[in-house]
Amino acid sequence: MRQQEKQIQSIDVRVKEMTSTFVGAQLALTSIHDMKIDSIGSVEETPLPCAIKHIPMKLKQAQAKPDNSNPITSMQWKNQLNLPFGTDYTLTGIAITADDSLLLCNFDNNGNLYTYSSTYAFKSELPLCYPYDVAVIPNTEKAVVTLPINNSIQFIDTAKAVLGNKVSTEESCYGVCANRNNIYLGGIEKIFVLNLQGSFLNKITINNMESIFSLCVNETNQQLICRNSSTLCYVKLTGGIVYQTDVTGAAGLALDRQGNVYYSMKSQMRFVE
Repeated sequence: MRQQEKQIQSIDVRVKEMTSTFVGAQLALTSIHDMKIDSIGSVEETPLPCAIKHIPMKLKQAQAKPDNSNPITSMQWKNQLNLPFGTDYTLTGIAITADDSLLLCNFDNNGNLYTYSSTYAFKSELPLCYPYDVAVIPNTEKAVVTLPINNSIQFIDTAKAVLGNKVSTEESCYGVCANRNNIYLGGIEKIFVLNLQGSFLNKITINNMESIFSLCVNETNQQLICRNSSTLCYVKLTGGIVYQTDVTGAAGLALDRQGNVYYSMKSQMRFVE
């Protein structure tokens, strides 16, 4: 699938080059006013731009209509992952990779990032100091983990299960999410926007929001959904709160393909359309 995607991207670039450089020709006959029969005038060539418009693949994806199927209204117990005994667990972050592997953050001084297969078999563990949240970068084999105690984020190669680059942050960041273009970090009263290499781009200020523990990005509505221990709010990617409600509990936030938001409370779960 990844190879096919690369080939499609290559074809898309070639089509763009062809349509941008193509020049058509329009022929026009210019008459003369004398009565000489041995000439009927001259032929002039007028260049015309290509009439075929090239629409980049990214734009097509952005214009895709959201799935309007019904939201999840109930859940059924399926299975249970039993972690090894002898370790203290404070699981704060969870993510699923492209091959359906499970990533778990154990927020502890001797904590690790654990990887389990889709069949719940243990795959690997990476030693990290207080890893809090993890997000998989779409269409890549990379994930990013927040390390709030160290004011940094850690990149992970999920295919090889090895540590990548470590990038310092301006302050302690807990929640993290990512899309095809950016990484978003939850700070104190602000969301930091980074590129996919971890370089700072800008920040979105959210007054009275304290530390942001969970983050999701809704590309259809161009909004970020974030929460802390008392508040859940929707924020435009350009800044500004569009919705806010009270919650209890530090974390628990998810977004489905239809744009429905699911968040946990201390003793229940709710969703917002």
